Amino acid sequence: MALHNVLRSFSELQFSCTYAKSFVRRLRGYRYQPEHQAVPKKLLDQFRENPRENVASPAIEEYNPEELQAARRFKFVHPEFMPASDPEHRDPVRELLEREDMMKRRAKLDIPEFYVGSILAVTLSDPYADGGESKFVGICIERSETGLKHNFVLRNYIDNQGIEIMYELYNPTIKKIEVIKLEKRLDEELLYLRDAPPEYSEVPFDIEAIPHPRGAPVPINPIKVKLNPRPWRERWERSNLIGFEIMENCVTPKMWKKAQLKENCKPWERYDLVKKYRESVPLKDQDEAYVHFTREHARVEKEKVASLDRQLKAKENDSDVTE
Repeated sequence: MALHNVLRSFSELQFSCTYAKSFVRRLRGYRYQPEHQAVPKKLLDQFRENPRENVASPAIEEYNPEELQAARRFKFVHPEFMPASDPEHRDPVRELLEREDMMKRRAKLDIPEFYVGSILAVTLSDPYADGGESKFVGICIERSETGLKHNFVLRNYIDNQGIEIMYELYNPTIKKIEVIKLEKRLDEELLYLRDAPPEYSEVPFDIEAIPHPRGAPVPINPIKVKLNPRPWRERWERSNLIGFEIMENCVTPKMWKKAQLKENCKPWERYDLVKKYRESVPLKDQDEAYVHFTREHARVEKEKVASLDRQLKAKENDSDVTE
């Protein structure tokens, strides 16, 4: 009993100390800063003191309508260049430096266009694998984060076991990203495949790539995934996803009623303009980021073409010397 009282008093003291620290931080105007940042804080401070004009984001007045229209189309193709939606984590300087590093990585690695629902094959440098590299094939079920921390998840069903691997898109150990089948799904995430039969996730490793015509629209796969009987990992009947079907007698009328109440329990949020502002990025900031990406992307593509021309000329010169 005495030991129980001592532990209880210790836990209360620990809680009070934690609350006091948070209260002092609020008085000092403390703001949360994420522990993991792709760009170090020292580099950010150095850039603020001596900004480089060659990587400065273009002013909004410099945009022409054609360039702006082309840049806005990239928002859905390359979502990783979208600025952070949380205003507390926004840092234009960090985002600018991250975009510069992302374009340097794109100059070394060909990152294709893909969406949630596409079938990908990722080759990764692995010193412990045969040949020094490993390859995984799967369906992209999620894309998250922005900037250098952008990642995607591939899922496959191998040896009666569901396997998921998360890759950081700009990870320097990635050697190749191949799009086996380019397509979209009805939802922006396919996490409900974890509670679906294996045939919806199974992809053979020797599958042949299906070429997609250049300039053709990306097809949308209208398949409806039939979920397994409960229990599930999440309450899918309460989600706003439309790409799955629930079997009969899996959800009781009481559960459906609760799901409907959850959807309609806060009807005023539709008119909450402040909440929408906090959860979205201003259009001006989006245009600045993607116009900068469009210009850098064109520059990187020109450099790739120039390097290929130099390699071809070098091979022709070597062949002439040998003859």
